[in-house]
Amino acid sequence: MSRKDHRSSLFLMELIIAIFFFSLAAAVCIRLYAEAGLTQEETSELGSAVPLAESACSAFRSAGGDLSGLSASFPEGHLNSDETAFSVAYDEDFRPLGPDDGEEACYTLSVTPEPSGGDSSLLLALVRVSRDNETVCQLTASVQIPRTVPEPTGVQP
Repeated sequence: MSRKDHRSSLFLMELIIAIFFFSLAAAVCIRLYAEAGLTQEETSELGSAVPLAESACSAFRSAGGDLSGLSASFPEGHLNSDETAFSVAYDEDFRPLGPDDGEEACYTLSVTPEPSGGDSSLLLALVRVSRDNETVCQLTASVQIPRTVPEPTGVQP
């Protein structure tokens, strides 16, 4: 092998190694770019779901824990058949859908009362925004029900 062939084979080897490292770096960058796109979609979804859930919590509190009172704030929503949960369907852009558009629903906001754990003056509700039965956002709303003091019976002073 002549000296010139030895130099050209060394140059070719360096070129192959450089191409390998550039292709490896490109693969890593493409993977990071794809993950960034997914993270951006999740962040956008969460950015729309959290204010919606907070609004439902506020509506639950202002309705005094009455699920039927939520329809004032969410006219597109409805109570389920046994009136134990309130739900609203939304499309992929978080626009509310009517009851007839349920098949096109992408997101669902549901408000479900929860047991208060022994304190009868506290009403709790689980507010959940979900997509395809996977929770996007979940908050707990609570309402304090004022206790009434019974009037005394008997002799008045």
